[in-house]
Amino acid sequence: MNAAWWNIAVLAMNVCNVIKRYFLPQGYELYRMKTLRYVFFTLVGKVVTHARRKILKIYAGDAGADLLMYALNKLEGAMPCVT
Repeated sequence: MNAAWWNIAVLAMNVCNVIKRYFLPQGYELYRMKTLRYVFFTLVGKVVTHARRKILKIYAGDAGADLLMYALNKLEGAMPCVT
């Protein structure tokens, strides 16, 4: 049982390192995940429902919003287009 938890922890650490290295701007690879969670969870936004869709509107003046948009744009460019 302990080996399973260890493997899950190692996998989570590796996924976090990949995210920090490839999807965040230069300099964020030194940030701890606790700091990044705080930046993302304290975003100022509003969830709006329109035409059966949920939309997250994020306040543009928030520092975390810029980081989130950067990461989403990098992720969008990295994903293969499936048609």
